[in-house]
Amino acid sequence: MPNPRKSQAVSRAPGPGLGNVGLTLSPQKQQT
Repeated sequence: MPNPRKSQAVSRAPGPGLGNVGLTLSPQKQQT
């Protein structure tokens, strides 16, 4: 049971994590 639970948490972490990285690399974030 802990497997699916961790899976959801991991799935959620990489989602926003990748988004933050993309924004950081984006020129818009640099301008800010």
